[in-house]
Amino acid sequence: MGRVNQYLIRNNHPGIISRDKYDLVQRIRDNNTKNEHKDETHRISPYAYYFYSNDLGKYLTRLIEKHRNKYQVEMLVGIKHGQRGFFRFEYIKEGMMQMAKYLVDNSVAITTRFKEIKKPTLSKLEMEKERFYRSLDGLPLSERLEVYELISDVRLRIEKLSEMIDEYIGIERKLSKEFDIVLAKELFSSFIVKGFDVHLLIK
Repeated sequence: MGRVNQYLIRNNHPGIISRDKYDLVQRIRDNNTKNEHKDETHRISPYAYYFYSNDLGKYLTRLIEKHRNKYQVEMLVGIKHGQRGFFRFEYIKEGMMQMAKYLVDNSVAITTRFKEIKKPTLSKLEMEKERFYRSLDGLPLSERLEVYELISDVRLRIEKLSEMIDEYIGIERKLSKEFDIVLAKELFSSFIVKGFDVHLLIK
């Protein structure tokens, strides 16, 4: 089959409406459909993807419920297949603050236990550091500098383990006095609710 050339000729026939009216309508449409949040960065709530319901198999959402327009209540809510789970967020906050206080009150025993758990790691790092020191003898300057960098890295890792304990205790003290979701997530890596039991996993 052959082809027939097609041509587009503007303004060859009178339009249904004038060009001016058409352009005006398009501007009105653009203004009415303009996305006011187009250039804004989407921020995920710090409460999202943290409070997990084992019974529902999904994360709970923090909501502010209004009761008869008289007072507001913070809730954690989740719905799946018609099953609804909900908790007063006030009690959740209070429980997490009490746990933080418990950790502060028992920080000495917990620190001792933590050091026992990390003892093999610390011993391994100390042995690695000593091995690097012994390997320095007889090395040319360029290789010695490389070994010093490795020693410095090992020393930083040892110090980091000690600083980690002090950092956690500081977070525990702050959280025990005032609830802060950011601090709570730094201290507890996971929040899992199963039935009426809450499981907090410490980092």
